[in-house]
Amino acid sequence: MALEVIRETLPPEVTVLRIRGRITLGRDTRQLAETVSDLECEGITRLVFDLGEVSYLDSAGLGILTRCTISMRNAGGAFHLAGANAKVLQLLKVTQLDEMIPSFASVTEACRAFEGRMYPTPTASSRKPR
Repeated sequence: MALEVIRETLPPEVTVLRIRGRITLGRDTRQLAETVSDLECEGITRLVFDLGEVSYLDSAGLGILTRCTISMRNAGGAFHLAGANAKVLQLLKVTQLDEMIPSFASVTEACRAFEGRMYPTPTASSRKPR
């Protein structure tokens, strides 16, 4: 099954990527990496990956999560995970990424975690040339 990524924006101006399938080395991670690059160019600083329908994540997928965390922090923002299954949560724990990437049970909780925190909002001047 090919990776499916659906983008939406939820309050408070959080970009959510609803991901369905397996995040594994190859076409799937390239597709996700391109999506993340596009978000970086748009100046997005609040990002949530909804992993509720992700069945498997390999080391390439972990690399994407790490890249998102670093990218959002460098832009003065933050990256959260939502809805990860027990296997994915265990993988995050074993690799100690759970200490670096906040994970929430739901997208709603992940978005609420941004409330009251001052992160820059994307503007035309904050967008990076591609």
